Amino acid sequence: MAKNKPVEEQEPSPVSVSVFAGSRPYQTNNVFRSESDEIDSGVWENTLGGSISSRPFKVGNYVSLIPRLDLVMQWSNYGEERASELLDYRFGMIKGGLGVSFPGDWTLTAALEYDVLHSQSSGDRMFDAVAPSLQLQKVIGLGQTTFLMVDGMLKLSNTNREIDVLLPGIFADDGDNFQTTLNLSLI
Repeated sequence: MAKNKPVEEQEPSPVSVSVFAGSRPYQTNNVFRSESDEIDSGVWENTLGGSISSRPFKVGNYVSLIPRLDLVMQWSNYGEERASELLDYRFGMIKGGLGVSFPGDWTLTAALEYDVLHSQSSGDRMFDAVAPSLQLQKVIGLGQTTFLMVDGMLKLSNTNREIDVLLPGIFADDGDNFQTTLNLSLI
């Protein structure tokens, strides 16, 4: 007779890894956003990214720390030749953060992000930015499987522009700026 062995419980991994990818083809009828001489172009944007975070670790009786690292790469290709030479880009972002989890499902996260944008045709850097941020998040349980998540963020983007693109609305967010967000999510 075979004996039943007890099932050993595995301890959860101390590191959580997630990856994502996306692709978005679209068509524009005025690629240079000009008032005359409109030019059509197809555009194909692709995004790859991932996150690494550790299991929360306790600091005292009431506070937990949650370190996290995010990486994102995006590139875009235009079908029209003149637009392709000027607008094809590679974008990269790396962001490190430390979340502080408090009682009552409150989380405060301080993060530092570095962004860089390169021209695909020349390889030249178009801009880079260093952006510290502070985010406050609250999760509210509305039922067994329903939650309301409220979060707000303050972010200061310190941008260093290298190449001027003299087209209205193209890479327009190229100066130092202060950003605020408020999100409500029903899960």
